[in-house]
Amino acid sequence: RTPFPARDDGGAAVVVIGSRDQLGRAEDPHRAALAGAVFAAARSIALALAPSGVTVNVVAGVPTDGRRGLLPDAPTLADVAGAVAFLADPRSRYITGQLLFCDAGDALLSSMSV
Repeated sequence: RTPFPARDDGGAAVVVIGSRDQLGRAEDPHRAALAGAVFAAARSIALALAPSGVTVNVVAGVPTDGRRGLLPDAPTLADVAGAVAFLADPRSRYITGQLLFCDAGDALLSSMSV
């Protein structure tokens, strides 16, 4: 049972972190640990609130280290806000406990060791 009352319209909570925060860096392991904990907590909260129709998701947004990503244009705060608005919209009511990258492919760069 969740301590939160059920809502007819559900609702949404969206947490924003940096796009590479949870991927880990040798020079900043604390940031990776914190971002990983935030995502794990968001998933746990999503499990607790699901019976009330409330969704909880995480958006990994604009790179915090100034990188641009793979796409020609760097993401802006407005781009991240659009992703948050999408997850807050009732039409995305079946998406919960997820991590959405809005970083122009920046997180993919870590796979390439760039």
